[in-house]
Amino acid sequence: MILSIIVYIILSLIFFQMVLLAFLSIRKWINNTDEKEINHLYNSLLDSFTSYMIGIDQHLFIDQVEKIRYRSILVEKLLTYYVTVIKSSSFSQEVNLLSEKYLSGPYTAILKKNNWAKRVNTLHFIEDFKMHSLSPLLLERLRKVKKLDVEAQQLIRTLASLNETSALDCLKKYPDAPMRLYLDSFSRLDRKLTEQEIEKAFAEDFIPIKSSAIAFIGTARLFSFIPHVEQELKSKTTEIRIQSLKTLFRLHYMNNPDVLEPFFHSDNWTERMFAARIAGVMTLERFKPKLRNLLSDQVWWVRYSAAEAFSYFGDGELLLTYFSENHEDRYARDMAKQWITLKSGGQA
Repeated sequence: MILSIIVYIILSLIFFQMVLLAFLSIRKWINNTDEKEINHLYNSLLDSFTSYMIGIDQHLFIDQVEKIRYRSILVEKLLTYYVTVIKSSSFSQEVNLLSEKYLSGPYTAILKKNNWAKRVNTLHFIEDFKMHSLSPLLLERLRKVKKLDVEAQQLIRTLASLNETSALDCLKKYPDAPMRLYLDSFSRLDRKLTEQEIEKAFAEDFIPIKSSAIAFIGTARLFSFIPHVEQELKSKTTEIRIQSLKTLFRLHYMNNPDVLEPFFHSDNWTERMFAARIAGVMTLERFKPKLRNLLSDQVWWVRYSAAEAFSYFGDGELLLTYFSENHEDRYARDMAKQWITLKSGGQA
């Protein structure tokens, strides 16, 4: 009796495995068949699609698309190819028309499903195709978000690409939001809206967005905001002051270099370091005595930045040679010698 039960169980398991294998084989065959058909249709549509995108015989492509299977998959694939190859193509009227006509419905359905991976991929497509009609749905989803996970961050990026500045307002719920997310959002907005949001950030006391706005000014090289950045050097918040110094260093420009003077004596070594770097890249002669003093700073990075700063001056190598022999501080002499060696092509 027991032997019969064991044999029955073994046979049942074998049968189940055979059924599962058959199911997987059929599924793979169907997927391969579908993929081949999609690729065939894609290649057959390329010529008429290209003509449509350049405004020639546009009815031909539409007529073909209306009659085929896998319509949304093919339109998505064709538009992805187009926006990848053609610079600034996402601003094309044809891209917007096709995506809104054939993809807004499927994308709306996907965004309401529980498939996380498909939702995130769809958000990328919406951003690429600039599908403004889906902004209300995305904003609704963002307002319901309880944590700033990968999907929530992509929601914010996608909304920013659609010029929805309210996405930045939603970020205020997350004080620990990464600066990269703010920078990505600023870069996706139209230039005019970006500048308006930066102005708003300076007017507020929310540190994360103000610090990010200052950083973006440096990466985007928005020289018109330099007076705002210099004003923030007086901030009581160390993070804001340091970010302002970083941005001025990136821009290699200041309207009023005199505001840099206090930072050579700062209690914060990062501020002293950036003061030295700025004085160097801007070749601010008036601060040479300050740089000389920083050569003997207790922090290695500050000494290094002071020596590097001298290297930007026309007489910098001569001064470093003098300091390597005559500076009263041993660490300053060592650092000057290191930079002389570096300048001559040796190893420090």
